[in-house]
Amino acid sequence: MEILTATTKDKFQRWYFKNHCNSSLKYKDLLPHHFHDVFGWFYGIHWRFQIGIYEAFFEKHGFFPTVIDTKLEDPENSVKEKRYHTVLRTHEKWMACGFHRTKKKAQKEAIEVANEKFNLKYQ
Repeated sequence: MEILTATTKDKFQRWYFKNHCNSSLKYKDLLPHHFHDVFGWFYGIHWRFQIGIYEAFFEKHGFFPTVIDTKLEDPENSVKEKRYHTVLRTHEKWMACGFHRTKKKAQKEAIEVANEKFNLKYQ
């Protein structure tokens, strides 16, 4: 799941390579086939592992993509429905983003919103 763009993608790849790849090469010396080996592998792993690594990256920069489990209840119909609330928190504020039926969609949205805000901050 490759969802990062622009500045965020570049900074993430540099951070990931530095912190998670044991290589004698420097990031600036990577050739196209090195990018394919490193990031082709990363984007091919299960999305839950990717989300955890994306979250670690964003947390390092003061963005905290968060998914909160909620139950919506309708007292008249006694219907309980589980939803996932997407929130992006920074040191300054909380930003509510949306509700989703699946955790995967909520996590994806949280990362997309963090990506957007990161790009705005570090253009």
